[in-house]
Amino acid sequence: MYIYIGALIAAVATAFFHFPGLDGWYMEYWWYDIFMHILGGFAVGLLIASSMMVFGYKSPRRLFHIVLGTLLIGLAWEYFEVYFELTGYPLGSQLYYIDTLIDVADDIIGGLMAMYVFSRSRR
Repeated sequence: MYIYIGALIAAVATAFFHFPGLDGWYMEYWWYDIFMHILGGFAVGLLIASSMMVFGYKSPRRLFHIVLGTLLIGLAWEYFEVYFELTGYPLGSQLYYIDTLIDVADDIIGGLMAMYVFSRSRR
């Protein structure tokens, strides 16, 4: 039950904290993008975990699937940034690739945090 509430709170927090980013915080504060990718990865991971519970998914690899799902959603978000030209750096530049790798790593960190919370909630 608590995993559903946690997923909802994390999703609402991600949406809430995204609005200052739209006002320029992503460019003004270097750490804000990192914070948002970790928070977003955490929210996505918890949503995946709660979906697994709803649909009765009981694979022994379900913890791995939480992180893998978070990674795939993070990669889709990076594609979204490229498509709508939201990258912050010129596409193909070294800074673009570094930023993308950091963003994906932060998404994975958030997914790992969700995996940990989910594994602790199941005990």
